[in-house]
Amino acid sequence: MFLLGIEFVLAGYITTRVFEKIQDHKENVPKDRTDTTALVQSTELTLAVKTSEREKKLHYIKVSGAAIGFSALSYLKPIFLPVALLALTYSSIPYMRLVEKSIVEKKKVDGYVLYGIADLMTLGLGRLITASFGAGMVHVAGFIISNVQGRSKGELADDFSRQSDKAWLLKNGVEIEAPLEKIDKGDIVVVNIGDIIPVDGAIIHGTATIDQRTLTGESQPVEKTEGNPVFASTRIVAGGIQIRVDASGDETAVAKIMDILNHSVDFENKQLQGEKWADKWTWPVLALAFGSMPFLGPVQTVAILNAHIAQNIRVVAPLSTLNYLNLISKKGILIKDGQALEDLHDIDILLFNKTGLRPEMVELFTDLRKQRERQLAIVSDDPLQPTRELAEKLQVDTYFHDVLPADKAEIIRQLQAQGQKVCFVGDGLEDAMAMKSADISISLSGATSVGSDAAQIVLMDGTLAHLPQLLDIANRLSKNLNRGLLLNVAAGVFIVACVFVLRIGILPSMILNEFGLYTGLANAMLPLLTEKKKTIHS
Repeated sequence: MFLLGIEFVLAGYITTRVFEKIQDHKENVPKDRTDTTALVQSTELTLAVKTSEREKKLHYIKVSGAAIGFSALSYLKPIFLPVALLALTYSSIPYMRLVEKSIVEKKKVDGYVLYGIADLMTLGLGRLITASFGAGMVHVAGFIISNVQGRSKGELADDFSRQSDKAWLLKNGVEIEAPLEKIDKGDIVVVNIGDIIPVDGAIIHGTATIDQRTLTGESQPVEKTEGNPVFASTRIVAGGIQIRVDASGDETAVAKIMDILNHSVDFENKQLQGEKWADKWTWPVLALAFGSMPFLGPVQTVAILNAHIAQNIRVVAPLSTLNYLNLISKKGILIKDGQALEDLHDIDILLFNKTGLRPEMVELFTDLRKQRERQLAIVSDDPLQPTRELAEKLQVDTYFHDVLPADKAEIIRQLQAQGQKVCFVGDGLEDAMAMKSADISISLSGATSVGSDAAQIVLMDGTLAHLPQLLDIANRLSKNLNRGLLLNVAAGVFIVACVFVLRIGILPSMILNEFGLYTGLANAMLPLLTEKKKTIHS
């Protein structure tokens, strides 16, 4: 009977997919099937209802609950069995799409496939309630994680969301309040004490003290006067100024930063650390599960499959990265690519363009050397003598002199050929080729050119002052990711041990696997909780 249940679930899924493809063809709607969110969204063709991600997860939780109820009733009255199977099929569709994507598009066996095998085996063994419970647990975990990720992304955007939708426009000596969309380049805008600057531009009259920590991470407000640039979303704490508009709305630096942040926290299609770890564990778990099947039986085989870390680590590792991106944005550092922050810990050599370096940076370079054993190097277009003097003053390990701009990229490639992972620190515009050649690139161009900057990381104040903090946070992220991996692996090993020693079944293995997820989730949230405690005590 339950083999027929497997056929029912598969037939239901295939029918749904065929219907969706027909709808796709009719409506000619391109569908992006790159991640869980996009895959779940395709069920909206069947429901003809567009809901938020949170509401969709709640919807699937309710359906899973119904599946559990009807599954229990089916043991008393078999007439409820088709309804239970229908509810289970429907609640499993989002996950089945991930299995399909792995097999058909990626052409590989990964953790999603293992879980899919485990779910079908659970159903085939007659554990309909357990199969429905497992589907429900996936959606409950997804609901909780979606909320946590939403809050983290919201906090990340909040720092840059202080923008006015109106401005005081100076026309013929008269100040007129105008909607921001009516402000054009070259207009004169008046901003006074307490106001948020609504545009990017240059001061043409007046002096003001401006709090621009949201952009640069500077703890103290800075005084600016005629000729100095100012940026939207910063606040005047003293004085008043007139600004000639260079950019407004979507063209401001803060708007471009928010767009970059949206992409930096969009981890789909990126081989982040969690994805790499999950892939490495697939075949060992698969071999152990089916290799022990003749000795333990099919129930324990499914229990071992449930010990795979794929689903958990794919969630908690990106969440850790997201939370550290949140922290680092408050330091005046813009990360364009979350993977760059993950990889920064493994850099072997920091290669600095000499422009922007000064002899008085000795203390800063001392801090850099203390953090981790990595080489410090300088590349300069100056002759040997001045380059060597600066290198000796800053106590760097290596220096290159008389280097033309086009040759910087070649030096980076030579270092990489020696097995070195290179982080290049320079100007995001002038050093674009070197930036692209390096494993990781850090720009000192600041907020003015953030949209066209070639670097993966931008120091928004245009100085090296926050570089030690950047490297420290990268090191802390690496430790957090490794701890998250250890917690999930420990849960998986414990499940396998319980299978061999205690012969635990499918349901206990599911619960223990969820425990690993939530301990990993707590670890991922640790940096934000720690930072909030520091803020409260300060």
